[in-house]
Amino acid sequence: MYAMYAAYHFPKTCQNGEHTFWFCPSTIAELAQRESFDIEQWHLVDDYSPSVRSLKYRAYWLLIRTLGQLVPDRFTKTNMIVVMRLNGTHRP
Repeated sequence: MYAMYAAYHFPKTCQNGEHTFWFCPSTIAELAQRESFDIEQWHLVDDYSPSVRSLKYRAYWLLIRTLGQLVPDRFTKTNMIVVMRLNGTHRP
């Protein structure tokens, strides 16, 4: 659903101006492998903030919460938590 936000706000498609990179699971896996890490697990998480007062924001998240149960998480979650461990081939 982030694609809807990005399309609506183009060309300012990033909600946080401090963000300089976007990572997908395959990019994270490649970076982990290059630095001798194994991915133990990853989870998609929701970042809904009920303290935001914008009516459009609340309506959007109400829609996501309602319809989001009908589609896979990858379409409705906007953040990812990745747990990694250093593998045995690490070279200092």
